Amino acid sequence: MAHRVHCYANNVLYGLCRCLWITGIEVSISEVIANEIYAIFSYVKGSLLVVTFDMQKLKCFLPFLPITLGGILIALLLTSRVSIAEKVSLAVADWPPYYYKGRPEDGVHSHIINQLFHQAGLEVEYIWYDDWKAALNTTKAGRHDATPSWRCNVERAKYFNFTLPIFGDPYVFFHLADSQFSWADYSQLKAWEPIGVTASYDYGNEFHQAVAKDRIYLHQVRNDVLMLRLLLRGRIQLALLTRDNGLLLIKRTLTTLQQQKITYHPKPVTYAISHILFSRQKPDHQKQVTLLNRQIFQSKDLFAVDIQAIQKQWQGCH
Repeated sequence: MAHRVHCYANNVLYGLCRCLWITGIEVSISEVIANEIYAIFSYVKGSLLVVTFDMQKLKCFLPFLPITLGGILIALLLTSRVSIAEKVSLAVADWPPYYYKGRPEDGVHSHIINQLFHQAGLEVEYIWYDDWKAALNTTKAGRHDATPSWRCNVERAKYFNFTLPIFGDPYVFFHLADSQFSWADYSQLKAWEPIGVTASYDYGNEFHQAVAKDRIYLHQVRNDVLMLRLLLRGRIQLALLTRDNGLLLIKRTLTTLQQQKITYHPKPVTYAISHILFSRQKPDHQKQVTLLNRQIFQSKDLFAVDIQAIQKQWQGCH
């Protein structure tokens, strides 16, 4: 015996009715005002499909709504309009103000990533590490789908597929306030070695070429907080950090007296344009990058004007 279902002529319910009809449920369409009725479909914890109705608006139409919850769920499973979100694992580390461990919704970068993935129909799962080198290496090995906020270079392109650029952050030299540090070009940096850098970070071709040419000694550290401590102890003369990260770490991790001892030079060493890196070890890496790149162009409001211009001109990692 066929089940009869009345559907109202707005786009969403009409799509559901078509699916019910395909499954053998007899459907009739009623021309009533149904735009005030809506359902919110959300994906919860990777496995649960939840349907929530606005009861205040729905109750006015109850006499006209013999649509069963079971029928709606069948339709949802069949219609292309609603799909279960695909989960993507991102390897990250604490890096304020861009990523806060335990509070991924608050980071400058993670907030944008959350919105971008949501709009693309993807669910983000953050996997936290103590440092970014571990995040990069484990993703490279295929343990995670991707790792965000990395610059592209030819070596990384062997192991990762890159999204379009999504972030841009200036790197500057932090130094002791009484050191009278100043610089205009890379040839002056030899006198200020050792320079503190973070392992696995890419500071741009010009900086690395100058380091190789003048044999500038770089002191590599595991994380940015350690670099500031080395600066205070005189173990390094300069600390290369993004401006916002350095200023926030100084405020969060140092005493008032220590904060007064550190400043930074305003001239950027490089302007870091960064991407989300998807591991080539994962079979779906190209599909996910293509999906996100399409969404990046559709979500212009998420990105600064200068990043939008770079996105339009970007032709891959060379």
